[in-house]
Amino acid sequence: MQKISGKVQDRKAFTLIELLVVVAIIGILAAVGVVAYNGYTSAAKISATKANHKIVVKFFTNTMQLVSLSSSNTILQYWQYPQCTHKDSGFSPSTDVGSYSASYTNKFRCEIKNAFDNKDGFTIQKSGIPTVVGRMNIWPDMGASSITFNTRWGTGANEYLTNVIYKP
Repeated sequence: MQKISGKVQDRKAFTLIELLVVVAIIGILAAVGVVAYNGYTSAAKISATKANHKIVVKFFTNTMQLVSLSSSNTILQYWQYPQCTHKDSGFSPSTDVGSYSASYTNKFRCEIKNAFDNKDGFTIQKSGIPTVVGRMNIWPDMGASSITFNTRWGTGANEYLTNVIYKP
């Protein structure tokens, strides 16, 4: 309560300066939060892209190893793109890596999206490092004994992952 010219008066409102100080503090906190949030989301997209790369390489490696240990045809699913439907297909130890690449590249085009652009997925390219961040190129060599995986996770010259797996 304030005493003004002998009368006691209740204070019922904030002054303009108090309101401006509160708005300024909220603005500063929001600005700091937006910058921190953008940093966290960028780091999360990079981590997701690297994790996707490892998942795909491990899947191809394990599938090729499974088939190589079999004495006859191994029934695995073959994915069709863009319908994202699959059907059974036989793979044998003599199956070339091009068949794996054709089947499972489509699987991952359907199941895993680019963390930087969810409408973009995996691509099949002759060779090389993708130019689009978050994209993976999967390509079998023409000798049918290895598959190369290249994934771009950043815009820098060396910001990509590369793995080559060989048919067992």
